[in-house]
Amino acid sequence: MASLAQVSFGGETANETQKSYVANDITSFFSPDRASDYYAYSTRREDTAMLFEEALMSHRYGILRDVAITDKPDNPTASSITVDWGQRGRIGDEKLQRRAAFVIDQMMPELNGLSLVSGLPNPIEMNQGQSWSDNLAISPNISPSNSRVQTLQQSAKFRSSFPDLRFSGDRHKQAVE
Repeated sequence: MASLAQVSFGGETANETQKSYVANDITSFFSPDRASDYYAYSTRREDTAMLFEEALMSHRYGILRDVAITDKPDNPTASSITVDWGQRGRIGDEKLQRRAAFVIDQMMPELNGLSLVSGLPNPIEMNQGQSWSDNLAISPNISPSNSRVQTLQQSAKFRSSFPDLRFSGDRHKQAVE
C-alpha cells in the first residue's frame, strides 16, 4: 500500500504488477491493515494526521468518515461507482485503536487516548456490490421510513445536486504537461 501511495501521491510511476491490481486486490491489502485511510500511506505525518483527525471528529462531533475500495468506471458518479469493500467510522475498528490512542496521547495527553478511542462506535460495513450512493444510508439510526437521504435519493434533483466527485488525494497530484 505504501508503494501504491507513492504512485498516487508521490509522483512515482506504477509498475506492471501495480497496474494489474483490481479492487479486490486492494481490498485484500487494505481492509486487514491498521491504516485509517489510503492517504495515510503517503507519509508518516499524514498517517498521524489521519488517525488524529478521524478520532477527534468522531469523538467530538459524531462524524463517521467513509472509506472504501471501489471500481473506477469511465464516467465516475456516486451512482456508477461500485463498492468492493468499505467502512463508515473505520477509526472505531479495534485494529486501529492502539495506534490512534498513541497519537492522541502524544498530541493531547489530557484526552486519555485509550479511553477516547474505546468509546468510539464500531465501524459500519458498507454493502459490497452496491453503488457509493446506495451506501450513503447504511447507518442504523437512519430508518427507511423517515430517512431524508432515501427520500432525496429517489428524486432526480438529488442525483443532480451531488457535488463534483473527488478522489482521495487527487488535488495533490502534480500537473503533467
